[in-house]
Amino acid sequence: MKNLIHTIIFMFGLSVLGQSFILQEDDIQLHFAAGSLAGAIGYHWSYQKHKNKTKAIITALCTSVVAGVAKEVYDDYRGGIFDK
Repeated sequence: MKNLIHTIIFMFGLSVLGQSFILQEDDIQLHFAAGSLAGAIGYHWSYQKHKNKTKAIITALCTSVVAGVAKEVYDDYRGGIFDK
């Protein structure tokens, strides 16, 4: 499991390398902040409840995805363009 997490972090680092301009847009910053905060809260809640790191990581990933989708739906509802 540790190797998988390290591989994911490494791949994420490579994908962000050279693309730092993406985080200059306000909407992208809000997506990143919402996903990070939701993931942190989901991890903390799940770990406190189950005392299992694997479940906590899965919960963190799921809550981040839900937060991202919810923000896209909210943006679409406000009249924005979905995933722009």
